[in-house]
Amino acid sequence: MAAAHEPEVIRDKAAMRAWARRRRAEGKAVALVPTMGFLHDGHLSLVSAAAASAGGKPVAVVVSIYVNPSQFAPTEDLATYPSDLAGDIRKLAATAAVAAVFCPPDLYARPDAGAESASCLEETGGAYGHETWIRVEHLEKGMCGSSRPVFFRGVATVVAKLFNIVEPDVVVFGKKDYQQWRVICRMVRDLDFAIEIIGSEIVREADGLAMSSRNVHLSHEEREKFAGSVKFIGQ
Repeated sequence: MAAAHEPEVIRDKAAMRAWARRRRAEGKAVALVPTMGFLHDGHLSLVSAAAASAGGKPVAVVVSIYVNPSQFAPTEDLATYPSDLAGDIRKLAATAAVAAVFCPPDLYARPDAGAESASCLEETGGAYGHETWIRVEHLEKGMCGSSRPVFFRGVATVVAKLFNIVEPDVVVFGKKDYQQWRVICRMVRDLDFAIEIIGSEIVREADGLAMSSRNVHLSHEEREKFAGSVKFIGQ
């Protein structure tokens, strides 16, 4: 087993961009794993895929941890989304594969510099607030997009922002969020990002449930129901 390696924790956008450019000047590829934190083995499998993504070339793996407010509707769980930054950093250190963790306090322009994150960022438009959004107009419809009309707008926008800040060569997403992965692939194609997008296979719990940070909120009955659905589909 590799020895633990404490990753550099970066909070500032300009510092993150400068760090990535230094790694590229050293001849390394930069591989990004975007997450919202509360990491589990599914996330760590994405880290492994990122570390192996450069085909033998040296690679600097960056994991971003940012709970993106713009993908939450007002009725969703932004305020209660699970978080354990210290635990996340310990898990990433134990992989010995992560060079940096990017955990910015906020990625959006706001009229009030002290304003707290709000679902959908509805109050931040207008004078000097965030008002630029990315829509992947066809692929965001249907499936998850039918019940979460702001979700993919928020995902595409924050991922584009991460691309502009980290300037990665490779980015790894889990196929658990299949529609999200396809939306990002289409955005990269349409907007000419010079980035390779890798889709990593689903990692499941022993009962068949796909690993997810939100699983911690499931009741015993809900977990049995969802795990049972997976087993039924697989028959």
